[in-house]
Amino acid sequence: MFCYLIKIGIKKYKTDELLDSLETFSDQFQNDRGCLGYNIYRDCHNPLSYTVVGEWQTFLALQQHFQAHNFKILIGAVKVLGESSELLTAETVSSAKMS
Repeated sequence: MFCYLIKIGIKKYKTDELLDSLETFSDQFQNDRGCLGYNIYRDCHNPLSYTVVGEWQTFLALQQHFQAHNFKILIGAVKVLGESSELLTAETVSSAKMS
């Protein structure tokens, strides 16, 4: 499995706008071929800090997602509505099972 994390520091008065964008794309991305999950998290200590996690079955599916029109629009929204952002990618090397 491959994933990406987008860490976003949101501008103070742009939270609702950015969340609307993230949630709109969440529905679309979860229907994309190879998408295993797409989640949005808010930091427990900083309400202006969010993390988006997208999980993909293969590296090719992840690369195709990065090239998709909607992903590029999402990144544009993050740049306009956010104060800071960072995109990280990773591959699963071990997974713990929850009991």
